[in-house]
Amino acid sequence: MAFLTIPREIRLKILTFIICSPVDPPNSPLEAQRGRKELRQKAWLGYAWMASAIWQLPQSSSALSLLLVNKQVNVETRYVIEHAPTNYHVDVMFLKDYGLWTTWSIPALPRTQYIESVHATFRIFEPEGLKKRFKHSMDFGHTDIGPPWSSWSLYQMLMSLLRAGPGYIYSLRRWNYKRSATSQYIVRNIIIDILAPSDGAEHKSMMVNNEDYEERLEWLSDDIDDNNSVPMENRLATYMCNSLNTLLTLDYHSLNYGALVYEGVQDKIQVLVNGRPFKQFNIEEMGENISMQYFGESPDLIVERKEKYGKWKSWLCERRQRMKQGLELDGNRPVEKII
Repeated sequence: MAFLTIPREIRLKILTFIICSPVDPPNSPLEAQRGRKELRQKAWLGYAWMASAIWQLPQSSSALSLLLVNKQVNVETRYVIEHAPTNYHVDVMFLKDYGLWTTWSIPALPRTQYIESVHATFRIFEPEGLKKRFKHSMDFGHTDIGPPWSSWSLYQMLMSLLRAGPGYIYSLRRWNYKRSATSQYIVRNIIIDILAPSDGAEHKSMMVNNEDYEERLEWLSDDIDDNNSVPMENRLATYMCNSLNTLLTLDYHSLNYGALVYEGVQDKIQVLVNGRPFKQFNIEEMGENISMQYFGESPDLIVERKEKYGKWKSWLCERRQRMKQGLELDGNRPVEKII
């Protein structure tokens, strides 16, 4: 075989390029709707269950076929897998009220708890000609308390990554929620890059498809989406940053959810628009300045919640110190929920 006549060092570089390069994402939602299944994980908001609105394809890897070529290529492919950097990529097609359609690139499974980076590319599409089963899976309507429903879909992606790994490599149906209350993986940096729409559609709104625009405009009215002079990618970036800010502020409604981010993200979450910096969340710095002020109105519950919060914060400080040293972390959070 001609490939095996190439010097080993060059062969390994070729194999590394094949295995570690991100997979080509679908050109359009229309060609990528077959076989998608909704992530079977819901968030309990204290008064209702929220579906994920995350639609996935079965995982695949370019390394699988290489392992079957012959013994020599198998050995060298395994070597590349064992030494592959822990940098992962996910392509997310943002389809307004049709959900988040993900395509993961996973060259190799993480060898430890620590992941160097996860790069998420968001591409905005007008949902045209798609199956009805996807419609209204992601709702931008507001809840009585806390952030809009759609913010929880974004949160589900982050939660699933930290608890189950890139591509959510463990079956979510097998999780024991209490045992997996904290992050099982540590991601040093998360980079989110939101690209301008390239599908040629008008994109009247970030929140609703053009077909339902007039009917649902008043109900879905939002300050971010009202200004048509702002590019769609900037509107989405602002919306996502507002959702992240609410999550990381750790107020009465978001504490149980935002805590997971401080437990599982080591350094930064960076938001880019068309490859340019938009906003950065320095999780390391923010984690050192966490301050919870409001614990409700009931005197008995306030005392209990403050005690839980104190235990969690002390545990978090120790956990983040161990992160810096690259030490193994366990999931023994001292309290399951604070509020």
